[in-house]
Amino acid sequence: MNTFKTPRQIKTQLVKENILKATTQLIKKYGIEFVTVSNICKAANVSTGSFYHHFGNKDELLAYYLVEAFKDHFLEFEKINSDDPVTNVLLCYEIYNQFLLDQGFEFIKNYYTTNNKGLYSHSNHSSAARLRVPLTSKIHSFFLDGVHKGFINKDCDINKLMYDLSVIEKGVIFDWCLSEGDYDLKEQVNRLLSNYMLNCIITDNYRKKYLN
Repeated sequence: MNTFKTPRQIKTQLVKENILKATTQLIKKYGIEFVTVSNICKAANVSTGSFYHHFGNKDELLAYYLVEAFKDHFLEFEKINSDDPVTNVLLCYEIYNQFLLDQGFEFIKNYYTTNNKGLYSHSNHSSAARLRVPLTSKIHSFFLDGVHKGFINKDCDINKLMYDLSVIEKGVIFDWCLSEGDYDLKEQVNRLLSNYMLNCIITDNYRKKYLN
């Protein structure tokens, strides 16, 4: 595999890293509300045109920021090895939601908005979509394994199932933001996702092994 990068590719990567570094510093020093395209460009010493050459908008930049930050959590998915597909999926969401909580309430509130089209579950053309890849691919594998072992209904449409779970999770996050973080986000996501899976997709084999 050829890993050689052209000078143009190297320059592009350096500019993106510079913008990312400036964004990280702004968030840590002033908070997410201070992160605007103008402030980012000033902090990174790049032109507005250069910013929009690399990122479509601020939301895409924030998604890229999350992608890079989330890389440190990839290995946590590999530690999940239960035979219980429901438990495995819940643990995946717990890891992701803890990661979000680590970013702080203001970040979550400013990222999870109706203006951020990258959050749309069917979006495949943004950094937000790439952020979901390690999460969704792991969940998908757990569901396939659950079907193979007879714990998940074989007639279940896994893609639709994953879409439903994504919508539930985002709904909880939006509600949590509206409540100003007034309740335990992870606990609420866990409860609703668990209820959905236990009532809609599991088989009698699962009930006999894990619920009786």
